[in-house]
Amino acid sequence: MKKRLTYIIFLLLITTGVWYFFIKEYDYLITFKTTNAPGVVYHKLLHWNEGDIKKIGAANILEKEPFSKVTLEISNNNSNTLTAWYFERVSDSVTKVSVYLKDPKNSLSQKVSILFGKTDFVKKNIKIVKRIRTELEAHTTKYRVSTPIEDMIPERYCACTSSSTTITLKAAEMMIQNQKLTDFLAVNGLSVTEYPLLKVTRWNHNSQEIDFDFCFPVPKNKTYPKFEGVTLKNIPKENALKTIFNGNYIISDRGWYTLIDYAQRKKIAVSPFPIEFYYNDPHSGTDEMTWKTEIFFPLANENKSKKAAYHD
Repeated sequence: MKKRLTYIIFLLLITTGVWYFFIKEYDYLITFKTTNAPGVVYHKLLHWNEGDIKKIGAANILEKEPFSKVTLEISNNNSNTLTAWYFERVSDSVTKVSVYLKDPKNSLSQKVSILFGKTDFVKKNIKIVKRIRTELEAHTTKYRVSTPIEDMIPERYCACTSSSTTITLKAAEMMIQNQKLTDFLAVNGLSVTEYPLLKVTRWNHNSQEIDFDFCFPVPKNKTYPKFEGVTLKNIPKENALKTIFNGNYIISDRGWYTLIDYAQRKKIAVSPFPIEFYYNDPHSGTDEMTWKTEIFFPLANENKSKKAAYHD
């Protein structure tokens, strides 16, 4: 009996050793939690090189799965680290981030050394991950997003321009188109009487590229002369998921990620293209945290909204 027990223990040790040294694909695992939605973490990692790369290193994106995973090769002080970042909601307000680290040139020796304590490789990457966590938490002070609810998108008849850009440059493009729409109103003797809105018509989650219509509501019972770059469109009334975003319009997509995450967890089928209504003039000089944006994702199928999840 004792020999059999010894044999079993020996076999377990051998099996564990083989898995640890030769099968396990990573050298070290770091986890942390953040109150940001998974989409915000995804956006942060895609824009890694816009941060302080002198301290965190430059990154090359190897693989990405929208709102759930990004694999990066980080170059820092003449050394490379493979990192796989996985992130998912574990509660209504907490996202768990798991970071798998690997030294591509010295993986076996790292695994041996880690058995006896944290190596320089591990310590360096812990500092990098802590910095990303700190930046994510600091980012939460720049905006607020309300709990999503089901509501109705109001119908609007609008003068619209169409643009193609990235999420990061969305607000800058809106400023350019704002002048064109202002000129259209002036030519037609109109003033702004309703809140401007933006309707996304294409969103590539991998490249973060979007197409959108930027619109000023105008009276419907009126004839308008042709105006280059401006078209007249009707935004129909329809049921949707809605949230209120407070913060700079530059980062209003943080509200998009909150709505997507909510729809996924609640298994509500929504259209993948958001609509935003802007309630404040960004030139007013007011505190950005008082700026209000209503963000809607139309329900994809009202009769089956509780049975299907959001898909790209």
